[in-house]
Amino acid sequence: MRIWISSKFNDKDHAERVLEIGDKIMESGNDPERCTLKNDRKVMIDHCLAKLKNCDMLYLCSDYNLSAEAILEYNYAKQVGMPVYVESTKTWENLPF
Repeated sequence: MRIWISSKFNDKDHAERVLEIGDKIMESGNDPERCTLKNDRKVMIDHCLAKLKNCDMLYLCSDYNLSAEAILEYNYAKQVGMPVYVESTKTWENLPF
């Protein structure tokens, strides 16, 4: 399963946290995906949404609500019925079962 990790994207703490989550996802036998661009905002959003569309699930880090881009990713996942794990509340949304 390919899992998109969504979070606030602007500081060292974010990068370390996303790598930590990515390691846990890999240990579970799944493939983590994340935004690696530091580019123009529109280019970054388009790139990240294109990658998210190829994922099976969205993992929202606890700080996702501080990022307009992460909120866009969350809204996309809800719209298409993609399963979402919300770290801050430890809840699942849109599960197919």
